Amino acid sequence: MNQVASMESKLPRVPNCCFFVPLRIGALIVSVWMLIWFAYTGVVVLLTSLGSSIAYTIFWKALGACYIILAVGAFYGAHAIYYQIPHRVATFVRVYLIAFIFYIVANIAFLVVVEIATSAALADAKARCEKAYQDAGQPIGNCDVYTNGVGYSIVGWIIPFIIGTLWQSNSELTPK
Repeated sequence: MNQVASMESKLPRVPNCCFFVPLRIGALIVSVWMLIWFAYTGVVVLLTSLGSSIAYTIFWKALGACYIILAVGAFYGAHAIYYQIPHRVATFVRVYLIAFIFYIVANIAFLVVVEIATSAALADAKARCEKAYQDAGQPIGNCDVYTNGVGYSIVGWIIPFIIGTLWQSNSELTPK
């Protein structure tokens, strides 16, 4: 009982969610929406065949399983919010904060890998184009036509990503 009282004193006292919805109902709506979205996405990703290689298929099946696990976590949170169990709500919030940080790190890693793979593919395409000109005995033409404007610039996506994440995090965590 003492642990519950100490957790309740640490929880922020915000009366409304989204300016007009009572906090309990707003939190319940968000957690139920997370449950529905993660369960739907997990099932779709698990049942959809998205590749020809075994590694690609295993990746997508593992991603679908992760979404199902997130749906179970959202159910845990919805149950805790509905029945007003403060220590479970605190656990739910803590776990989803950790999941949010992991999601950001995983997205940055994924984007870096995609950028490296795209840059390597474009460099290979340019090299093949130049080799084709050489094999044909012609002067090297403009092989940049096929690769210009394609690819990702780290500065082009990382700065807006960080600003957007910080803005979203601060607006969601700051009590109104």
